[in-house]
Amino acid sequence: LVSDGIGHALEQELNWLSKSGVFEIKAENDLLKFEQSSPDKDLIILRLIQEILNNIIKHAQATRIEIKSFMENDMLFIHISENGIGFDYDEARKNNSGMGLNSIHKRMEMINGKLILNSAVGQGTSISLEIPYP
Repeated sequence: LVSDGIGHALEQELNWLSKSGVFEIKAENDLLKFEQSSPDKDLIILRLIQEILNNIIKHAQATRIEIKSFMENDMLFIHISENGIGFDYDEARKNNSGMGLNSIHKRMEMINGKLILNSAVGQGTSISLEIPYP
C-alpha cells in the first residue's frame, strides 16, 4: 500500500472513499509529488489516516470530508475535517470511551507526532497531524 509513498497511499484511500458516494470529498494532496519515503513510518501514517476516516464513517454522520496534506521544513502535515455531529473530546478521553482515539494517540506517540483535535457537539471535527519526516 505504501510502496509508492504516503501521497499515493492517501490518494488510494480518498479514491475508495469517493467511490462510496456517501461523502463530498475535497482534497489537496501535495504529498503526491513528494519523492521521499519512510516505509515503516508511512505504514503507521496510513493506519492513522484509516483510523480517522473509519471514525468519521462510523460516528460522525458527516456529508463532507476535507483533507489537506503537505510537507514543510521536514514536517508532514495532514489536516482532516468533517461537517458531522461532533463530540466532546475531553469527555471521550476522560471516559476512555474512544478506542479509535486511543489508537490514534498511541500511533502518534510512536512516530513523535503532534495531534491537534478540535470538536464540539453539533459542529463537526477537525484533526491536524504534524509528523517529523522522514
